[in-house]
Formats: sequence, structure tokens, C-alpha cells
Amino acid sequence: MESIANQDDKDCTSVKKKRKGILGDLNTIDLQSAEGRQLLDAKSAFENIVTDMDLERQEIYFKELERKEKIYDQIQSIRDQTVSAYHCKVCRYIAQSTSKFCKEQNHTVSRIKARKRFFECRNCGYRTVTYNQIIPIVPCRKCQGVNFKKTGMYKEKEGPKADRDILLPRGVEHPNFLNSLR
Repeated sequence: MESIANQDDKDCTSVKKKRKGILGDLNTIDLQSAEGRQLLDAKSAFENIVTDMDLERQEIYFKELERKEKIYDQIQSIRDQTVSAYHCKVCRYIAQSTSKFCKEQNHTVSRIKARKRFFECRNCGYRTVTYNQIIPIVPCRKCQGVNFKKTGMYKEKEGPKADRDILLPRGVEHPNFLNSLR
């Protein structure tokens, strides 16, 4: 049994020696020597291929972002659209779907083509739509305001604020001194 254990130890040391021969003895190399500097300064033979692949990936990524931004800008420019809507002659309303109340009461509901317009409350930012109306005739659901502005189909994305946008060069404006600005 001892001979088997000795033989296993010899195999392990021979493997270690082979590894040592392939990799070199890294523990004995002085990094300050010329040989050490050469190892530290060595570059991969395939470094340019990796760099090219990274640039290719970046190019694909940014092209996709540009495509998405272009689509977003097109959608954002849509201020109104023609849609299929339902008009209840009894309740005198227009909506994109029929009301349960009108169905239960068997009201006369007809399908029409309507102009859907998008609005945003100037006071609170709540978004609403109108059908076949130039401006909303009902007040804002959140703040009861009646001051609306036309807006796009989707809400504009607000990106992160840069420090220069937040910066107040003169400090916080206090109400006592606001008249001095005029």
C-alpha cells in the first residue's frame, strides 16, 4: 500500500512540475526586473479583435437607442387621431367603449369615427382625452382646473436632472426680494 501512495505522490509532483514548466515559476520572478516588466507590459495578441468587438456592440446598442428615440419622437408628435368610438344618443356621450349603464338600459348606441385629442392640465399635469371636441369641457379630475394645453399621445419622458439644471447661482430666491428682480 505504501508503494501505491508513493506512486500517487510521484504522479502529483510530476503534474506539478509539468505545470511549473508550462507556466514558469511565477513566484520567483522579480516584478522590478526586466523580465518582470516585460511580463507586466505584455499585451494580448487578440486585444485589437476584442476592442473591435466592443466597438461593434456599442454601435449596435446606440443604433437601437436612436431607432427607439426616433419612434418616440414620432409618437410624441401625434396630437390627435381618428378612432372608432361609441355615441349614446340618450346619454349624449362619446367614448371609446360602450358604458355598462347604457347596455343595461338598452340605450341606442351607434359606432362612429371620432377625433381623439390629447390634453394635459397646466395646473397639476393630469392628462385627459376628448372625442370630437376642440378643448375639454369638463374640469380636471384632480384639481378641478380648466386650464388645459394640447399634448402628445404619450407623456414626455423626464430624464435625470443635471447639476447645472438644479444649480441656483444666486441661491434660493426668497419672496421678500422677488420685486428687486424687475
